[in-house]
Amino acid sequence: MPDVFISYSRRDKPFVEQLVKKLEDEGRDVWVDFEDIPFASEWWEEICEGIDGSQATVFVISPESLDSKVCGLEVNYTTKNKKRLIPILYRHPGTEVTISQDISHLNWIYFNTPEIFDESFRKLLETMDTDLAVQRRRTRLLMKAKDWEKKGHSNSLLLRGDELEELHPMLKEVDITDLQRDFLSRSLKRERRVKMFQQFGWGFLGGFLGIGFWAFSVFPTESGILITPLRLIYTIALGEVFGLFIGMLSILAEDTLTYTRRILPEKLIVPFRIIGTLVISFAAWAVFGWFYTQNPVLGQSDINSILFGGVGLAGGFLLRILFRMPGWLSSVLTAVLTYIPVYVTFKDYWDGGSTFQPLIYVSYDAPDQIYTIGIPIVILIALGANARRLLQEAQKLYKRLVSERNKNVSTPQAADAASGSV
Repeated sequence: MPDVFISYSRRDKPFVEQLVKKLEDEGRDVWVDFEDIPFASEWWEEICEGIDGSQATVFVISPESLDSKVCGLEVNYTTKNKKRLIPILYRHPGTEVTISQDISHLNWIYFNTPEIFDESFRKLLETMDTDLAVQRRRTRLLMKAKDWEKKGHSNSLLLRGDELEELHPMLKEVDITDLQRDFLSRSLKRERRVKMFQQFGWGFLGGFLGIGFWAFSVFPTESGILITPLRLIYTIALGEVFGLFIGMLSILAEDTLTYTRRILPEKLIVPFRIIGTLVISFAAWAVFGWFYTQNPVLGQSDINSILFGGVGLAGGFLLRILFRMPGWLSSVLTAVLTYIPVYVTFKDYWDGGSTFQPLIYVSYDAPDQIYTIGIPIVILIALGANARRLLQEAQKLYKRLVSERNKNVSTPQAADAASGSV
Protein backbone atom coordinates (compact mmCIF):
# COMPACT_ATOMS: atom_id res chain seq x y z
CA MET A 1 0.00 0.00 0.00
CA PRO A 2 1.25 3.54 -0.76
CA ASP A 3 2.54 5.68 2.06
CA VAL A 4 1.02 8.89 0.75
CA PHE A 5 -1.41 10.24 -1.85
CA ILE A 6 -0.60 13.67 -3.35
CA SER A 7 -3.48 16.02 -4.19
CA TYR A 8 -2.35 19.05 -6.19
CA SER A 9 -3.05 21.46 -9.02
CA ARG A 10 -1.35 20.95 -12.40
CA ARG A 11 0.04 24.48 -12.04
CA ASP A 12 2.19 23.18 -9.15
CA LYS A 13 3.50 20.08 -10.94
CA PRO A 14 7.23 21.10 -10.90
CA PHE A 15 7.11 21.46 -7.11
CA VAL A 16 5.18 18.20 -6.74
CA GLU A 17 7.71 16.35 -8.90
CA GLN A 18 10.50 17.62 -6.63
CA LEU A 19 8.52 16.58 -3.53
CA VAL A 20 7.76 13.12 -4.94
CA LYS A 21 11.41 12.50 -5.83
CA LYS A 22 12.47 13.53 -2.33
CA LEU A 23 9.89 11.20 -0.77
CA GLU A 24 10.92 8.29 -2.99
CA ASP A 25 14.57 8.91 -2.10
CA GLU A 26 13.48 8.35 1.52
CA GLY A 27 11.96 5.01 0.54
CA ARG A 28 8.35 6.21 0.59
CA ASP A 29 5.79 4.82 -1.85
CA VAL A 30 3.93 7.76 -3.37
CA TRP A 31 0.60 7.70 -5.23
CA VAL A 32 0.45 10.64 -7.61
CA ASP A 33 -1.79 10.92 -10.65
CA PHE A 34 0.91 11.69 -13.20
CA GLU A 35 2.35 8.24 -12.44
CA ASP A 36 -0.39 5.99 -11.17
CA ILE A 37 -3.54 6.36 -13.29
CA PRO A 38 -3.49 3.76 -16.11
CA PHE A 39 -4.29 4.88 -19.63
CA ALA A 40 -8.04 4.97 -20.43
CA SER A 41 -8.99 3.94 -16.87
CA GLU A 42 -11.93 5.29 -14.89
CA TRP A 43 -9.90 8.13 -13.36
CA TRP A 44 -12.11 8.89 -10.34
CA GLU A 45 -12.29 5.23 -9.32
CA GLU A 46 -8.49 5.02 -9.56
CA ILE A 47 -8.11 8.16 -7.45
CA CYS A 48 -10.49 6.81 -4.77
CA GLU A 49 -8.56 3.55 -4.62
CA GLY A 50 -5.32 5.54 -4.34
CA ILE A 51 -6.67 7.53 -1.38
CA ASP A 52 -8.14 4.41 0.26
CA GLY A 53 -4.88 2.51 0.00
CA SER A 54 -2.61 5.33 1.23
CA GLN A 55 -1.73 6.02 4.84
CA ALA A 56 -2.28 9.78 4.36
CA THR A 57 -3.24 12.41 1.80
CA VAL A 58 -0.90 15.37 1.31
CA PHE A 59 -2.77 18.37 -0.09
CA VAL A 60 -0.57 20.96 -1.77
CA ILE A 61 -2.14 24.35 -1.00
CA SER A 62 -2.12 26.99 -3.71
CA PRO A 63 -4.76 29.33 -5.16
CA GLU A 64 -5.36 26.92 -8.06
CA SER A 65 -5.64 23.77 -5.90
CA LEU A 66 -8.13 25.46 -3.58
CA ASP A 67 -10.15 26.49 -6.61
CA SER A 68 -9.92 23.06 -8.25
CA LYS A 69 -13.07 20.95 -8.26
CA VAL A 70 -11.04 17.73 -8.50
CA CYS A 71 -8.81 18.68 -5.57
CA GLY A 72 -11.93 19.53 -3.58
CA LEU A 73 -13.36 16.09 -4.34
CA GLU A 74 -10.10 14.43 -3.27
CA VAL A 75 -9.99 16.35 0.02
CA ASN A 76 -13.67 15.63 0.68
CA TYR A 77 -13.21 11.92 -0.07
CA THR A 78 -10.20 11.82 2.28
CA THR A 79 -12.06 13.36 5.21
CA LYS A 80 -15.25 11.40 4.51
CA ASN A 81 -13.31 8.17 4.85
CA LYS A 82 -11.51 9.35 8.00
CA LYS A 83 -8.12 9.32 6.32
CA ARG A 84 -5.29 11.51 7.57
CA LEU A 85 -5.08 14.82 5.69
CA ILE A 86 -1.77 16.74 5.76
CA PRO A 87 -1.98 20.25 4.21
CA ILE A 88 1.28 21.76 2.98
CA LEU A 89 1.44 25.39 1.83
CA TYR A 90 3.28 25.92 -1.43
CA ARG A 91 1.78 29.22 -2.60
CA HIS A 92 -0.35 31.43 -0.35
CA PRO A 93 -3.97 31.56 -1.55
CA GLY A 94 -4.57 35.17 -0.54
CA THR A 95 -7.83 36.51 0.83
CA GLU A 96 -10.05 36.00 -2.20
CA VAL A 97 -10.03 32.18 -2.13
CA THR A 98 -12.34 30.35 0.25
CA ILE A 99 -10.60 27.68 2.33
CA SER A 100 -12.76 24.77 3.45
CA GLN A 101 -12.96 23.88 7.12
CA ASP A 102 -11.45 20.45 6.36
CA ILE A 103 -8.20 22.27 5.57
CA SER A 104 -8.36 25.46 7.61
CA HIS A 105 -8.62 23.80 11.02
CA LEU A 106 -5.46 21.71 10.48
CA ASN A 107 -1.85 22.73 11.07
CA TRP A 108 -0.14 23.49 7.78
CA ILE A 109 3.46 22.67 6.90
CA TYR A 110 5.04 25.60 5.05
CA PHE A 111 6.94 24.94 1.82
CA ASN A 112 6.42 28.47 0.47
CA THR A 113 10.12 29.40 0.25
CA PRO A 114 13.02 27.29 -1.10
CA GLU A 115 15.14 28.06 1.98
CA ILE A 116 12.88 26.10 4.33
CA PHE A 117 12.26 23.13 2.02
CA ASP A 118 14.57 20.69 3.84
CA GLU A 119 13.33 21.64 7.29
CA SER A 120 9.69 21.46 6.17
CA PHE A 121 10.32 18.13 4.47
CA ARG A 122 11.56 16.66 7.77
CA LYS A 123 8.41 17.92 9.47
CA LEU A 124 6.35 16.25 6.76
CA LEU A 125 8.10 12.91 7.33
CA GLU A 126 7.59 13.18 11.09
CA THR A 127 3.90 13.95 10.59
CA MET A 128 3.49 11.00 8.23
CA ASP A 129 5.19 8.69 10.74
CA THR A 130 3.11 9.83 13.73
CA ASP A 131 0.77 7.00 14.78
CA LEU A 132 1.82 5.16 11.65
CA ALA A 133 0.81 1.74 13.01
CA VAL A 134 -2.69 3.07 13.74
CA GLN A 135 -2.97 4.57 10.26
CA ARG A 136 -1.90 1.31 8.65
CA ARG A 137 -4.53 -0.63 10.58
CA ARG A 138 -7.21 1.88 9.56
CA THR A 139 -6.10 1.73 5.95
CA ARG A 140 -6.14 -2.05 5.92
CA LEU A 141 -9.59 -2.06 7.52
CA LEU A 142 -10.91 0.49 5.01
CA MET A 143 -9.59 -1.45 2.01
CA LYS A 144 -11.17 -4.68 3.22
CA ALA A 145 -14.45 -2.93 4.05
CA LYS A 146 -14.57 -1.31 0.60
CA ASP A 147 -13.89 -4.64 -1.10
CA TRP A 148 -16.64 -6.24 1.01
CA GLU A 149 -19.05 -3.47 -0.02
CA LYS A 150 -18.16 -3.77 -3.72
CA LYS A 151 -18.76 -7.52 -3.73
CA GLY A 152 -22.24 -7.38 -2.27
CA HIS A 153 -21.37 -7.80 1.44
CA SER A 154 -20.22 -11.36 0.94
CA ASN A 155 -19.71 -13.25 4.19
CA SER A 156 -16.60 -14.85 2.72
CA LEU A 157 -14.84 -11.45 2.84
CA LEU A 158 -15.56 -10.75 6.50
CA LEU A 159 -12.65 -10.68 8.94
CA ARG A 160 -11.86 -13.77 10.98
CA GLY A 161 -9.23 -15.32 13.21
CA ASP A 162 -6.09 -13.37 14.10
CA GLU A 163 -6.95 -10.51 11.74
CA LEU A 164 -10.31 -9.93 13.42
CA GLU A 165 -8.70 -10.17 16.85
CA GLU A 166 -6.23 -7.46 15.83
CA LEU A 167 -8.72 -5.07 14.23
CA HIS A 168 -11.93 -5.44 16.23
CA PRO A 169 -10.79 -3.07 19.08
CA MET A 170 -11.11 -0.29 16.48
CA LEU A 171 -14.89 -0.48 17.01
CA LYS A 172 -14.31 1.69 20.09
CA GLU A 173 -12.64 4.40 18.03
CA VAL A 174 -14.65 7.39 16.86
CA ASP A 175 -12.46 8.05 13.81
CA ILE A 176 -13.73 5.20 11.66
CA THR A 177 -16.41 5.33 9.00
CA ASP A 178 -19.89 3.84 9.23
CA LEU A 179 -18.81 1.30 6.60
CA GLN A 180 -15.81 0.23 8.68
CA ARG A 181 -17.98 -0.01 11.78
CA ASP A 182 -20.61 -2.09 9.99
CA PHE A 183 -17.90 -4.32 8.50
CA LEU A 184 -16.34 -4.94 11.93
CA SER A 185 -19.73 -5.55 13.57
CA ARG A 186 -20.75 -8.04 10.90
CA SER A 187 -17.36 -9.78 11.18
CA LEU A 188 -17.72 -10.09 14.95
CA LYS A 189 -21.27 -11.38 14.64
CA ARG A 190 -20.20 -14.00 12.13
CA GLU A 191 -17.19 -14.99 14.23
CA ARG A 192 -19.35 -15.42 17.33
CA ARG A 193 -21.79 -17.54 15.34
CA VAL A 194 -18.95 -19.73 14.06
CA LYS A 195 -17.52 -20.01 17.57
CA MET A 196 -20.92 -21.01 18.91
CA PHE A 197 -21.28 -23.84 16.40
CA GLN A 198 -17.70 -24.97 16.98
CA GLN A 199 -18.09 -24.92 20.76
CA PHE A 200 -21.35 -26.80 20.58
CA GLY A 201 -19.89 -29.31 18.12
CA TRP A 202 -16.80 -30.06 20.22
CA GLY A 203 -18.86 -30.18 23.44
CA PHE A 204 -21.39 -32.52 21.83
CA LEU A 205 -18.59 -34.78 20.60
CA GLY A 206 -16.98 -34.93 24.05
CA GLY A 207 -20.25 -35.73 25.79
CA PHE A 208 -21.26 -38.25 23.13
CA LEU A 209 -17.95 -40.13 23.27
CA GLY A 210 -17.75 -39.99 27.07
CA ILE A 211 -21.18 -41.35 27.92
CA GLY A 212 -21.25 -43.50 24.79
CA PHE A 213 -18.02 -45.12 25.97
CA TRP A 214 -19.63 -45.86 29.34
CA ALA A 215 -22.85 -47.23 27.83
CA PHE A 216 -21.01 -49.48 25.41
CA SER A 217 -18.64 -50.70 28.15
CA VAL A 218 -21.17 -51.64 30.85
CA PHE A 219 -24.30 -52.56 28.91
CA PRO A 220 -24.88 -56.31 29.24
CA THR A 221 -24.47 -58.47 26.16
CA GLU A 222 -26.02 -61.76 25.25
CA SER A 223 -24.04 -64.87 24.46
CA GLY A 224 -20.79 -62.92 24.29
CA ILE A 225 -21.87 -60.95 21.20
CA LEU A 226 -19.96 -57.67 21.16
CA ILE A 227 -22.40 -55.54 19.16
CA THR A 228 -26.15 -55.98 19.50
CA PRO A 229 -28.95 -53.67 18.30
CA LEU A 230 -30.04 -52.89 21.87
CA ARG A 231 -26.50 -52.10 22.96
CA LEU A 232 -26.02 -49.74 20.03
CA ILE A 233 -29.36 -48.05 20.68
CA TYR A 234 -28.46 -47.29 24.31
CA THR A 235 -24.95 -46.19 23.39
CA ILE A 236 -26.11 -43.76 20.71
CA ALA A 237 -29.15 -42.49 22.65
CA LEU A 238 -27.26 -41.82 25.88
CA GLY A 239 -24.32 -40.31 24.00
CA GLU A 240 -26.55 -37.96 22.01
CA VAL A 241 -28.49 -36.79 25.04
CA PHE A 242 -25.44 -36.08 27.16
CA GLY A 243 -23.60 -34.57 24.18
CA LEU A 244 -26.47 -32.14 23.67
CA PHE A 245 -26.18 -30.87 27.24
CA ILE A 246 -22.37 -30.59 27.17
CA GLY A 247 -22.63 -28.67 23.89
CA MET A 248 -25.02 -26.16 25.49
CA LEU A 249 -22.77 -25.81 28.54
CA SER A 250 -19.80 -25.11 26.28
CA ILE A 251 -21.69 -22.26 24.61
CA LEU A 252 -22.72 -20.68 27.92
CA ALA A 253 -19.19 -20.91 29.28
CA GLU A 254 -17.81 -18.78 26.40
CA ASP A 255 -20.69 -16.28 26.20
CA THR A 256 -21.17 -16.51 22.44
CA LEU A 257 -24.95 -16.08 22.66
CA THR A 258 -24.98 -12.50 21.42
CA TYR A 259 -28.75 -12.16 21.66
CA THR A 260 -28.47 -12.08 25.46
CA ARG A 261 -26.80 -8.66 25.18
CA ARG A 262 -29.80 -7.35 23.26
CA ILE A 263 -32.47 -8.57 25.66
CA LEU A 264 -30.69 -8.45 29.03
CA PRO A 265 -28.98 -5.62 30.91
CA GLU A 266 -25.20 -6.04 31.16
CA LYS A 267 -25.33 -6.76 34.90
CA LEU A 268 -27.71 -9.70 34.39
CA ILE A 269 -25.73 -11.52 31.72
CA VAL A 270 -23.32 -13.33 34.06
CA PRO A 271 -26.10 -14.39 36.48
CA PHE A 272 -28.08 -15.63 33.47
CA ARG A 273 -25.12 -17.75 32.34
CA ILE A 274 -24.54 -19.11 35.87
CA ILE A 275 -28.19 -20.07 36.38
CA GLY A 276 -28.36 -21.55 32.88
CA THR A 277 -25.24 -23.63 33.52
CA LEU A 278 -26.65 -25.06 36.77
CA VAL A 279 -30.05 -25.83 35.23
CA ILE A 280 -28.52 -27.58 32.21
CA SER A 281 -26.11 -29.57 34.42
CA PHE A 282 -28.95 -30.80 36.65
CA ALA A 283 -31.00 -31.62 33.56
CA ALA A 284 -28.09 -33.59 32.06
CA TRP A 285 -27.90 -36.00 34.98
CA ALA A 286 -31.71 -36.07 35.41
CA VAL A 287 -32.29 -37.11 31.79
CA PHE A 288 -29.36 -39.51 32.01
CA GLY A 289 -30.92 -41.03 35.17
CA TRP A 290 -34.25 -41.35 33.40
CA PHE A 291 -32.65 -43.89 31.07
CA TYR A 292 -31.93 -46.06 34.08
CA THR A 293 -35.63 -46.35 34.83
CA GLN A 294 -36.15 -47.66 31.30
CA ASN A 295 -33.80 -50.58 31.88
CA PRO A 296 -34.07 -52.38 35.24
CA VAL A 297 -30.70 -54.04 34.65
CA LEU A 298 -29.00 -50.65 35.09
CA GLY A 299 -31.02 -49.53 38.12
CA GLN A 300 -32.03 -45.92 38.71
CA SER A 301 -30.66 -42.62 40.01
CA ASP A 302 -32.12 -40.36 42.74
CA ILE A 303 -32.53 -36.66 43.43
CA ASN A 304 -29.51 -36.42 45.75
CA SER A 305 -27.24 -37.91 43.13
CA ILE A 306 -28.69 -35.66 40.41
CA LEU A 307 -28.15 -32.50 42.47
CA PHE A 308 -24.66 -33.52 43.52
CA GLY A 309 -23.73 -34.55 39.99
CA GLY A 310 -25.21 -31.34 38.55
CA VAL A 311 -23.12 -29.13 40.84
CA GLY A 312 -19.99 -31.10 40.00
CA LEU A 313 -20.62 -31.02 36.24
CA ALA A 314 -21.41 -27.30 36.37
CA GLY A 315 -18.31 -26.49 38.46
CA GLY A 316 -15.75 -26.41 35.66
CA PHE A 317 -18.03 -24.37 33.39
CA LEU A 318 -18.86 -21.91 36.18
CA LEU A 319 -15.15 -21.32 36.79
CA ARG A 320 -14.73 -20.53 33.09
CA ILE A 321 -17.54 -17.98 33.36
CA LEU A 322 -16.13 -16.30 36.47
CA PHE A 323 -12.40 -16.49 35.74
CA ARG A 324 -10.34 -16.34 32.59
CA MET A 325 -8.06 -19.38 32.66
CA PRO A 326 -5.97 -21.34 30.16
CA GLY A 327 -7.63 -24.24 28.38
CA TRP A 328 -5.50 -26.92 30.03
CA LEU A 329 -6.45 -25.71 33.52
CA SER A 330 -10.11 -25.46 32.59
CA SER A 331 -9.96 -29.02 31.21
CA VAL A 332 -8.37 -30.38 34.38
CA LEU A 333 -10.87 -28.65 36.67
CA THR A 334 -13.83 -29.74 34.54
CA ALA A 335 -12.64 -33.35 34.60
CA VAL A 336 -11.92 -33.38 38.36
CA LEU A 337 -15.15 -31.65 39.39
CA THR A 338 -17.22 -33.90 37.13
CA TYR A 339 -15.51 -37.02 38.47
CA ILE A 340 -15.92 -36.24 42.20
CA PRO A 341 -19.70 -36.86 42.37
CA VAL A 342 -19.34 -39.87 40.06
CA TYR A 343 -16.82 -41.43 42.44
CA VAL A 344 -18.51 -40.38 45.70
CA THR A 345 -21.96 -41.65 44.70
CA PHE A 346 -20.47 -44.95 43.59
CA LYS A 347 -18.43 -45.40 46.81
CA ASP A 348 -21.43 -44.53 48.99
CA TYR A 349 -23.56 -47.12 47.25
CA TRP A 350 -20.80 -49.73 47.13
CA ASP A 351 -20.10 -49.33 50.86
CA GLY A 352 -23.78 -49.86 51.68
CA GLY A 353 -24.70 -46.19 52.22
CA SER A 354 -28.17 -44.84 51.65
CA THR A 355 -27.42 -41.22 50.73
CA PHE A 356 -26.79 -41.70 47.01
CA GLN A 357 -27.61 -43.97 44.14
CA PRO A 358 -24.55 -44.10 41.82
CA LEU A 359 -24.55 -41.62 38.95
CA ILE A 360 -22.78 -44.17 36.78
CA TYR A 361 -23.18 -47.90 37.28
CA VAL A 362 -20.38 -50.38 36.68
CA SER A 363 -20.28 -54.15 36.71
CA TYR A 364 -20.85 -55.49 40.21
CA ASP A 365 -17.96 -57.91 39.82
CA ALA A 366 -15.57 -55.18 38.60
CA PRO A 367 -15.68 -52.17 40.97
CA ASP A 368 -12.38 -50.88 39.61
CA GLN A 369 -14.35 -49.80 36.52
CA ILE A 370 -15.10 -46.59 38.42
CA TYR A 371 -11.49 -45.77 37.51
CA THR A 372 -10.97 -47.56 34.21
CA ILE A 373 -14.29 -46.35 32.80
CA GLY A 374 -15.14 -43.35 34.98
CA ILE A 375 -11.88 -41.45 34.43
CA PRO A 376 -11.92 -41.73 30.61
CA ILE A 377 -15.54 -40.55 30.65
CA VAL A 378 -14.76 -37.27 32.44
CA ILE A 379 -11.57 -36.73 30.41
CA LEU A 380 -13.50 -37.02 27.13
CA ILE A 381 -16.19 -34.63 28.43
CA ALA A 382 -13.59 -32.11 29.63
CA LEU A 383 -11.58 -32.23 26.40
CA GLY A 384 -14.70 -31.78 24.27
CA ALA A 385 -15.93 -28.86 26.40
CA ASN A 386 -12.56 -27.08 26.10
CA ALA A 387 -11.40 -28.33 22.69
CA ARG A 388 -11.70 -25.05 20.84
CA ARG A 389 -9.65 -23.17 23.41
CA LEU A 390 -7.08 -25.95 23.63
CA LEU A 391 -6.63 -25.93 19.85
CA GLN A 392 -6.23 -22.13 19.81
CA GLU A 393 -3.62 -22.24 22.57
CA ALA A 394 -1.74 -25.05 20.86
CA GLN A 395 -1.70 -23.04 17.62
CA LYS A 396 -0.37 -19.92 19.41
CA LEU A 397 2.29 -21.98 21.19
CA TYR A 398 3.38 -23.51 17.90
CA LYS A 399 3.65 -20.09 16.24
CA ARG A 400 5.67 -18.76 19.17
CA LEU A 401 8.05 -21.71 19.08
CA VAL A 402 8.52 -21.33 15.33
CA SER A 403 9.13 -17.60 15.75
CA GLU A 404 11.69 -18.15 18.50
CA ARG A 405 13.40 -20.84 16.45
CA ASN A 406 13.64 -18.56 13.42
CA LYS A 407 14.96 -15.80 15.63
CA ASN A 408 17.65 -18.07 17.09
CA VAL A 409 18.64 -19.26 13.61
CA SER A 410 18.90 -15.72 12.23
CA THR A 411 20.92 -14.35 15.17
CA PRO A 412 24.09 -16.43 14.52
CA GLN A 413 23.86 -15.60 10.80
CA ALA A 414 23.67 -11.91 11.62
CA ALA A 415 26.63 -12.26 13.97
CA ASP A 416 28.67 -14.06 11.28
CA ALA A 417 27.82 -11.35 8.74
CA ALA A 418 28.85 -8.63 11.20
CA SER A 419 32.14 -10.33 12.03
CA GLY A 420 32.89 -10.88 8.36
CA SER A 421 32.43 -7.20 7.59
CA VAL A 422 34.90 -6.03 10.21
